[in-house]
Amino acid sequence: MMRSTAIVFFFSFVVAACQQRVDYTAQIAQLDKAMLDIDSAKKVFEALPLDSAGALYSSVKEDMSAIQKKYRGEMPKNRAYLLSRYRDIPNNVKGFSQERKAIEKEFELGAEQLRNLREALAAGADVDGKGNKIDQVYVEKYSAEELKFATALVQKVEQVKFGLERSFDDYKEIYPSLAVFIDSVKTLDEPVE
Repeated sequence: MMRSTAIVFFFSFVVAACQQRVDYTAQIAQLDKAMLDIDSAKKVFEALPLDSAGALYSSVKEDMSAIQKKYRGEMPKNRAYLLSRYRDIPNNVKGFSQERKAIEKEFELGAEQLRNLREALAAGADVDGKGNKIDQVYVEKYSAEELKFATALVQKVEQVKFGLERSFDDYKEIYPSLAVFIDSVKTLDEPVE
């Protein structure tokens, strides 16, 4: 009996020794890079003139609203073209206010999710916080999702940055040619026929 217990114990020890933890070093490195990318994108995003852009977009919309309410009749083609371009300045970042809030929230959630997955893999966790088994399929699925999320977030920041730069460049180019006209229309008490 003693001998069979020793054999079972030895056999269990050998099986346990052969079942090594899966090495997730490559996935951890990818998650580390994604966290650095998100951190860099966050710094870029926070350095953008977000408040100035919001004020610019509001000003353009206010100007265009005044023109629509108070100006009637014919308009020179050049001015109509410039007003069309001026009106479109806020379209350089579609839904700016909502996009800004969404990106800010994604920075919080994305960084936390990446960090949690990375820590679970580094610690060799067998289950996640919801009790799901962490195995190769789990790691591949969630690593891919988190990397895709990080890439999309970095791209969103680049799009917003490009859109804001274009908005300010367009404003600097167009507004000086329209300033006198816009101011004169805004001071009207009655619509111009």
